[in-house]
Amino acid sequence: MHNEIFAEVDLPTGIKATIFEGYGRHFFKALQLAKGDSSLMIKYLMMQLIQIDGKDLSEKDIDNMHLRDISYAFEVMSTMLSNDFPKGI
Repeated sequence: MHNEIFAEVDLPTGIKATIFEGYGRHFFKALQLAKGDSSLMIKYLMMQLIQIDGKDLSEKDIDNMHLRDISYAFEVMSTMLSNDFPKGI
């Protein structure tokens, strides 16, 4: 289930990606599926939060994506994790 859109981007190979806002349910599901493997956790998190050309991203899809696209999509996703809080907090 997708909620609000975080970003819509054109990946380096020209594929259109929609990246959705991430929540605890996404984080903990990815953590559970990855069984402690941080690389797999990123993969499972991306699979939950990214659609390519309007379709959910499957494990086969992400395994066959160009590295430039994966890297760029992850870079956009990682801005969601920024700790850039307003001053005074």
